[in-house]
Amino acid sequence: MSDNSEIASRLAGLPDAELAGVLLAATAARPGFAAVHAALVGLLETGDAAAAGDVTPATPAGGPGFPQHTPDVSGQVGGGSAVPAVPVPPPGMPEPAASGGYSASGVPTFESVRDKVEHRYGTAQGMGELDRQTPAGHGVDEQWQAREQAARERLDRIRKSLHATTPTRTSREPCRARRTRCDGWNSMSEPREIAERLLEAQVAFLLAEVTGERFAEVVARDTEAVLGVADTLVFRDVVEIDQAKQTVRTVVELIGGSPVLADMVGVFADSIYDHIAANHDYTLGEVVEREPVEALLEKIFGMHQAQERILDRLTESPLVATVASKFVDKLINDFMQANRERAEKIPGVSSLMSLGQSAANRAKKAADGTFVGDLAGKGALFALKRTNNAIREMLRDAPVHAAAMEFWDLHADEPVSGLREYLSRKDLNELVLLCYEIAVTTREKEYFGLLLDECVEVFFTKYGDYTLAAMLPELGLTGDDIVQEILRYGPAVIEGAKREGVLAGLIRERLAPFYTSDEVLAILSV
Repeated sequence: MSDNSEIASRLAGLPDAELAGVLLAATAARPGFAAVHAALVGLLETGDAAAAGDVTPATPAGGPGFPQHTPDVSGQVGGGSAVPAVPVPPPGMPEPAASGGYSASGVPTFESVRDKVEHRYGTAQGMGELDRQTPAGHGVDEQWQAREQAARERLDRIRKSLHATTPTRTSREPCRARRTRCDGWNSMSEPREIAERLLEAQVAFLLAEVTGERFAEVVARDTEAVLGVADTLVFRDVVEIDQAKQTVRTVVELIGGSPVLADMVGVFADSIYDHIAANHDYTLGEVVEREPVEALLEKIFGMHQAQERILDRLTESPLVATVASKFVDKLINDFMQANRERAEKIPGVSSLMSLGQSAANRAKKAADGTFVGDLAGKGALFALKRTNNAIREMLRDAPVHAAAMEFWDLHADEPVSGLREYLSRKDLNELVLLCYEIAVTTREKEYFGLLLDECVEVFFTKYGDYTLAAMLPELGLTGDDIVQEILRYGPAVIEGAKREGVLAGLIRERLAPFYTSDEVLAILSV
């Protein structure tokens, strides 16, 4: 039975019913012959054995009819289950002609089945072509092609970063990660070599993340993520008030007394003066609005309490009497000089004026340091008090504010270069340096630190319950402002750091301990 020709001859000698039973049993439980098995079942269910002629042409069409009982046929040849007999037309009676792709017994012919399969296959292909011609089909194809292209480009970048092409499998057997490696992966069998290639791949990936247009996308994405986290953090929960006080003091101390600021204060003053002196394009009124100036002057002239206190303290000062005396002397001398000039024009009067002036000077020298001098000083102080009263009345009743605004309007339409007529370059430099010296020496005082602490406490009282993200609008900032400022300076810094592989070396230095750790090498060795 091992010879195929012998098996074929034996099967050819079997009657049609027996052959059908043998084939039915042989094709059972064979998925590859399911179609043949189903056809045999359908043939036997019709009770017509004439279809056997379609399967085994060697069987005579006009043979004798089958007996009523046939040998037993089961799942194996010689089994116990019987196959019902299929009647055959008697000798001399012609078989019914096949039509419509079916045999005379109603069984589909192989040609009809093949035609149906080919027809359905062609229909499916045609429908696919039609779908691809529609706009939706075009869009799907383009998306698929773009995705395929992006995948190929990404794979090429990874290959280049690994300095080697991806190994190809030389065997059809699947690669079992935990048992046997494929031949194409033998070169990566060493865990340390795999770790080194993974390290280089991640370095290349991170460099690509900060290159070109991708850098802007990464900055926008990470800024949004950081602000999302900041929106969940309350200011007083992450910053303690004592820490904030120390930080503010440190910033004021370091920045206020920095060598850069000390060196640049005078330079800034000179540069500003030179620019103002050479600028004729802008007027003072264009640089400074009139409304704030008017409000400032109105506030100053309306501070009667401060004016009263200043005038009172002037009269209490021990040196005010001396100043007032000199002021009075100056007024008298100017008056006498004016009268003398007029008198010199009259003959004989000029000599009398000279004699009177000489006597007055001798009397003044004799009075200095004497009781008479003290009386003169007290008289000057009394005069100053009367002058203070006059000043008070003038500030309250006279149109001082209107006069000051008239003075401003006279200069508002003049170029800013005209300001140099009020102040020299040296004067401005010295004035700025003196103000800076006052600020520096003041910040070193203990009380100034207490004032800073008070400001921090007030800030915490108002903004302590804000989230970090909610504080940005209070500072006049948005997420877009942060992204814009990072993109303003970030690309130049990144490109500068990438020169000669400096940035790549820094990234590699940070990641290498992870990839060369015992834990990672143990994972890669599995």
